[in-house]
Amino acid sequence: MNEEFNESVETEAQGTATEAAETEVTDTTEPALNGAPLEAEAPVTHKKGLIIAIAVASVALIAGLICVVIFLLKKPATDDRNTVSTTNETSVSEEVASTGESVSDNESVSGSEPSVPDFDFSAQLTEEGFIKGADLSSVKDLNLMGMEIPYGSVTYIDDKVNADLLEAASNYAFYDDNPELTVQNGNTINLNYSGSIDGVKFDGGTAEYQTLTIGSGQFIDNFEEQLIGAHPGDDVTVTVTFPEDYHSADLAGKEAVFECKVNSIYKTPEVNDEFVQKYLNDFGSNLEEVKAYIKEQGVKSNIQSYIANYISSNAEAYDIPADYLDNMKNLVKYTINQQFEEYKTYMVYYGYYDAANMTLADYTGLSDEDYETYVADTALEQVTLDLTYESIFKSADLTISDDDYNQIVNYYGGEDAVNTYGKPYILQTAIKYSVISFLEENAHVIDEPQE
Repeated sequence: MNEEFNESVETEAQGTATEAAETEVTDTTEPALNGAPLEAEAPVTHKKGLIIAIAVASVALIAGLICVVIFLLKKPATDDRNTVSTTNETSVSEEVASTGESVSDNESVSGSEPSVPDFDFSAQLTEEGFIKGADLSSVKDLNLMGMEIPYGSVTYIDDKVNADLLEAASNYAFYDDNPELTVQNGNTINLNYSGSIDGVKFDGGTAEYQTLTIGSGQFIDNFEEQLIGAHPGDDVTVTVTFPEDYHSADLAGKEAVFECKVNSIYKTPEVNDEFVQKYLNDFGSNLEEVKAYIKEQGVKSNIQSYIANYISSNAEAYDIPADYLDNMKNLVKYTINQQFEEYKTYMVYYGYYDAANMTLADYTGLSDEDYETYVADTALEQVTLDLTYESIFKSADLTISDDDYNQIVNYYGGEDAVNTYGKPYILQTAIKYSVISFLEENAHVIDEPQE
């Protein structure tokens, strides 16, 4: 699955078939039976320049983003299941807006609404979204009209189509309390448990509506294995022995008995005609039609990716508006600082408290001189791309449709985004969107196999 599409459909869908499971415990405090605190995996250590590169990515990140297969973004509608589903959605406009300076639309660690920027994103842009003082005659003509693209560079193979369908099905996964289901290794289940030693309950040994993936090793040895073969609604007695080196001296080396109840099993719907007709009927009446739709959109997305990457690799401009470049440098620094603060918050949230004392140099891995050089180079690259897109837009006499504009506005948070980012900034993003769409429509895929 291509990276952009994977991002667009990646889901943390969680649900339950019972009202009680809807109040599932999500606290990360440690139940006594766990071998280690229930904390997320430690974030990958940042590497020199890596996180900074995210701050102001090139417009090549438009790659494959404009024609994301929309149906996989569709949230499950209300149906006859008691399902709680949360999907990390990425729309067409969201992906385009993830290019360039727009990366500074940040989200908090907890996944709350993006923080409100305090930077003038529309500075040095005209009301139409064009760069003030731009001399487009200095922009290299990339001759992209009627661009020929090798078929092998944009094909969308059947394995990707099938992977996309499975990912789509995961958006509709739910906790099923059907007693005919059986717990198997690898299943994620919802359960209650109450532990005791010599008939006496101990602190931290009791919990309700906990999620557990069988085989994950989340709980102490031999706990999860004893749940295999159970069914939703079953009561299961699990007997385990805490390790001799267990962190709680009161429990170390002791045998404990847990009375467990399996509430439900996390189930992903089978991808078939029935699934399509229930959830994906806007894109086909049966599975084969939806597969054809995915392949078509996948190829289209790959063509746009190819074009965007080509522009990013070949853009050149020799007359750079000084004021716009200075503003871009400030924007690069602003986004880096925003991400730096969020990174520290993220690390502290997961228990890495020393991160609170981290400096910007620690975060970037760059000296002051190298940092300034990086900022200057990144800003120049972005300005060159912005000039190139504007040049193509004007040369092709393109316009921004209301639909295009509204998609960008919706990504940035609706009408409030106009006050936050300014209409010129939103229009500039829409210009890039329009250019890629136009070039894709006029491109020619060559060496395509004949059926």
